[in-house]
Amino acid sequence: MDVKFPVSSYRKLFDYRCFMAAGHSPAVGVQLKAEFVKPGRPQVIKTILLVDDDPNYLKSAQQLLRDYNVKVVAVDPGLPIREQGLKLVAEHNPELVVMDGQMFNTSGPELVKELRDLKYKGYIAANSASGKKNKEMMGVGADFVIPGKGFFNFLGYLKA
Repeated sequence: MDVKFPVSSYRKLFDYRCFMAAGHSPAVGVQLKAEFVKPGRPQVIKTILLVDDDPNYLKSAQQLLRDYNVKVVAVDPGLPIREQGLKLVAEHNPELVVMDGQMFNTSGPELVKELRDLKYKGYIAANSASGKKNKEMMGVGADFVIPGKGFFNFLGYLKA
C-alpha cells in the first residue's frame, strides 16, 4: 500500500530535513535552574558563545551541547579572539558567553569588563583552569564560575 503525504506535509518534512542536514538545529533552548537566574537576565538559554583559545576544548564543548537544543557559536582560536568575541556577541546576542580567563593576546577579565561596559545583558560564565582568573572575572561582571575547566560541570546549572 502506498502512503501519500499531502503536499504541504511532505514539503514541511523536506524543508526540516534540509535545515537539519545543513547543520542547523531547532534552537528551543534550555532553562537555567531558578537559583542561578538573575533579575533582568534570560531564564532560557538559546544561544551560547564559547570564547577560548583551545580548539580541543571548543570541539568537546560543542559536541556536548549538540543534544541540548541550543545554538552554539564559537570563536576561531586561530584568529584574534577579543575582536571575534565582541563581533559574535553583537551578531548573535547569546544568552550565555562561556569564557576562558587567559587566552592568547586576550585576558578574560578584560573582555568580561568590556562586554559589561557595552551593556551586554546575558550571562557570562568564567571557565578558567586558574582560580585566580575566575575570581578576577567574577569581580568585573561574570555571573558564575564553571569549575575545573570542565564543561560537564555546566550541566549542573541547567534545569533537568
